[in-house]
Amino acid sequence: MSVKDFMDLNRGAMAKDRDGNPVFLAKSAWEVGYIADRYAKVRFAATRER
Repeated sequence: MSVKDFMDLNRGAMAKDRDGNPVFLAKSAWEVGYIADRYAKVRFAATRER
């Protein structure tokens, strides 16, 4: 699954950061873990530093 496919499936929980990068807005830490396990080909980062 590509990032675009993931974004399409989770459209209601997606946003963009100030640089225009996609951001997944999880409801809880459990959801982050569940989604990361379910979509192993999509890389998730906790935060992005400047």
